[in-house]
Amino acid sequence: MHDLVLACTAAHLCAVDSLDHDQVGEALFEVVHAARHAGVDPETALRATAMRFRDRFMALERLAGERGTDLRTAAPDVLARLWEEAQPAS
Repeated sequence: MHDLVLACTAAHLCAVDSLDHDQVGEALFEVVHAARHAGVDPETALRATAMRFRDRFMALERLAGERGTDLRTAAPDVLARLWEEAQPAS
């Protein structure tokens, strides 16, 4: 059930052209509630995800530097390829 709540919340946020402060707050509240109900500490989960994102972005920056790619001017497809390459092996 909680997977459904999270999926519906994410789908709703992605489908909306513009969001206001209250809508984002309500969605975050729903996600935190679902996480707690599932026995997951939401702050710990968010911190771990932020660290993985930081590590992946640092890997992307390293790859770009090795290739002489300027991230400020790189085309979206180049950035997407770098992002995929920077994904850690699972």
